[in-house]
Amino acid sequence: AEITKEVISDMDSSKYQLAEWRVSIYGRKLTEWDKLAKWFYNHRLAHPCIRWLIQIPRLYHLYRKLGEMTCFGDMIDNIFAPLFEVTRDPGSNPQLHAFLTCVVGFDCVDDESIEPSESFKAGSPKLPAPPEWTSPANPPYSYWMYYLYANLAALNHFRRSRGLNC
Repeated sequence: AEITKEVISDMDSSKYQLAEWRVSIYGRKLTEWDKLAKWFYNHRLAHPCIRWLIQIPRLYHLYRKLGEMTCFGDMIDNIFAPLFEVTRDPGSNPQLHAFLTCVVGFDCVDDESIEPSESFKAGSPKLPAPPEWTSPANPPYSYWMYYLYANLAALNHFRRSRGLNC
């Protein structure tokens, strides 16, 4: 946070400089958003010239193998439940509410050099819904993208209906 604040201070002297910085939400625990929002808020990292992008690493397979989740649905819930809750009631987490006003997008990241397993390629018939995805294998990229998109679209619609999206 100290280095980030130093760069922000440097940006103040150049009013035409803009930045888009990335932070990760792993989907490992429901408390990740709260921890990130507190860091952002406590270190006063909001700035009119900086927007934030959320990276979501595709690490379900690791957390599943470690026994930290039972299904892909747990990961989707950990990523999106706090966002829907703070949209429903911004007072439930004012720090997260403030942070979300600076977030401009989401990105799903992975090691693109790894080929998906043969049995889970896009177009495979009858992929299970997230609560039924209990395989230790990572879902295919297209599966991740569908569920991230579906939740983001629903969240954006909900936020717009509450007057929270610009």
